[in-house]
Amino acid sequence: MPPKQDETPGLPLPVRRSRLAHPAVRRVGLGPTAGSYGWTGGLGSAWANDPHYGVVGVILTTDAFVNPFPMPAVIQDFWTGVYAALD
Repeated sequence: MPPKQDETPGLPLPVRRSRLAHPAVRRVGLGPTAGSYGWTGGLGSAWANDPHYGVVGVILTTDAFVNPFPMPAVIQDFWTGVYAALD
């Protein structure tokens, strides 16, 4: 059976539908739940474990931190993408 028009082969069905149904929707307030833990390094790496969602994320970049906060945009975007993909 060929895929339907609204589906993108290779992606899980919920991701395919949410991505294609609302491409212009911007989600805010996504982030770790209580009980999450991890480490963010000043030289551009971070990892975290979120037991509530069963997610482990690791990112290694070459973007060293200039200040403790905010984190470089690439790391913020990574975590936003991780939690957005859970829907």
